[in-house]
Amino acid sequence: MSTDGTVVRPITPADAAGPAPQLAWIPIADVVVDESYQRAMSPAGRRNVRTIAETFRWSAFSPVIVSPVVGGRYAIVDGQHRTTAAALCGFPSVPCQVVTAGRDEQASAFRRINGNTTRVHPMHLFHAAVAAGQPEAVAAMAAARRAGVTILRTPTKIADQKRGQTCAFATIQTLVAQHGADLTVAALLAIQRPAQAERGMLVPAVMKAVAQVLAERLPIW
Repeated sequence: MSTDGTVVRPITPADAAGPAPQLAWIPIADVVVDESYQRAMSPAGRRNVRTIAETFRWSAFSPVIVSPVVGGRYAIVDGQHRTTAAALCGFPSVPCQVVTAGRDEQASAFRRINGNTTRVHPMHLFHAAVAAGQPEAVAAMAAARRAGVTILRTPTKIADQKRGQTCAFATIQTLVAQHGADLTVAALLAIQRPAQAERGMLVPAVMKAVAQVLAERLPIW
């Protein structure tokens, strides 16, 4: 069953599912990278590793997918960056999902895992940040609520938005950081104040323009 309550019919895979995986904590020293299919660590990848390490939490660490190879070691199929981050933090081992697969199957799994990823939209991340209590996100949400503005949870076309709704969470967050919460609230209220105000007015360009006018004319903010 899906998250919206829709019943999904069972699906029979086109191919055999293969051997069932096992879960195990494996020493990082026993984990290797097969460069025949694994990507090299790019500068962006190294920055990602550093970010993971600096904010490391096991609650955000999904099991690394590995496969046994000769010499009693394990080739990483998925999870090179987070394994490296765990090593930087001094952890001796990581939780792994161990699958039995030859090199061809490992490479195929790497391609499928990284090619079938569902991208998380920034709007979803914003609401997660609010729920997690991140100050910038909480401040933006609080300003929006004070102004009677609803920050939508999913991307929605302007034509489908109701009056007082917006997808421009990032702009509100920026305005709060630049001008403060009170001016941001005033700008949002000003945009909605006219009785004839149309939906779709709570967009970045309008928000920024009104906030700038208020900031220039009302320097007390």
